[in-house]
Amino acid sequence: MQLSHLERPVPSGGEKKLQEKLDSLSIKAALQCNHILLALNKNKEDQKKLHSALNDTLVFTRDCFSRKRSSPMQIDRELFSTLKQEAFDALEEIGQSVWEKVKYLE
Repeated sequence: MQLSHLERPVPSGGEKKLQEKLDSLSIKAALQCNHILLALNKNKEDQKKLHSALNDTLVFTRDCFSRKRSSPMQIDRELFSTLKQEAFDALEEIGQSVWEKVKYLE
């Protein structure tokens, strides 16, 4: 969602307002990711994959925001899709692992 803001043209004089919006979104996203990152055990392969995917996404987003100008910019949608898929795959793997453990609790 944050990245869609980068693809929009910025009205003349609206740079400051856009930057404030991007900063606010970035802070929220980074805090949420960091809470998740702190909860992950990187010694477990599936959690290590999610940690890596989230960290890579934070770096990608930061790099995109650092290049923002008043004109619309192109986002590398292929890379962004790859990062999202890696995170989703890692979450799915964690979910399957947890479900296998839950099934045997009875």
